[in-house]
Amino acid sequence: MLSVFICEDNIHEKEKITECIKTHIMVEELCMEVVLSTDCPEEVLHYRQTNEVDGLYFLDMELNADINGLQLAEKIRKLDPRGFIVFITSHAERSHLTFKYKVEAMDYITKDILDISKRICECIDNAYALYTAQPSALHNKFVIKVSESRYVSLERSKILYFQAAGGHMVYVYSEEGRYLFYGELNEIHKSLGNDFFRCHKSVLVNLFKITEVQIEQNKVLLGEQGKCALSARYAGNLKKRINEIIGPLLT
Repeated sequence: MLSVFICEDNIHEKEKITECIKTHIMVEELCMEVVLSTDCPEEVLHYRQTNEVDGLYFLDMELNADINGLQLAEKIRKLDPRGFIVFITSHAERSHLTFKYKVEAMDYITKDILDISKRICECIDNAYALYTAQPSALHNKFVIKVSESRYVSLERSKILYFQAAGGHMVYVYSEEGRYLFYGELNEIHKSLGNDFFRCHKSVLVNLFKITEVQIEQNKVLLGEQGKCALSARYAGNLKKRINEIIGPLLT
């Protein structure tokens, strides 16, 4: 699911933008949700620091807060490198600043245009299309360094799961074998994207390899290829994510 964030300090404008987005999501039946609509940039940052989601951000550039929209976007980009950022502002002349801050904004919408709702909806559609697009052949490989002189290239579709081994080391279990390499689950998750899900603090699983989720037994089955640990903390969101992209599984 693509999570939508709105940060706007004008209450009227915030409500108008929020309603526009919610209506478009409902009408088009998109797998998206407005998770936060606020005038406080710190709320956005706190949510992103405590939740692993893929985001679409609609930010007012001139916020009545300790940081402005550009500075907020700069911080968001560090937390969500693949997120989609859209600025909504009253000052068209400041659009060039998005390049200075290197936030890679998807769009820059000024509040005085007549078709602001249309522009917002276009941003939603464009972000959703990119979010749901299948990865290109270039990104179908996951390369790991298993020794000073040896690299292994794995097919993403054949990876079952990753498991933290301690000391910044990670095991990857694949149809092609098991390998130990230096890495961090958070960084691996960012690089692989939405096909993978954190089902345990130490496990990142390929959603398309899951055949059954056994909550009471605290495990996830991967057909005849094995199983991995499941934390009760992540079980509900795991089943929800599976239902969104694959369909219901046995419990």
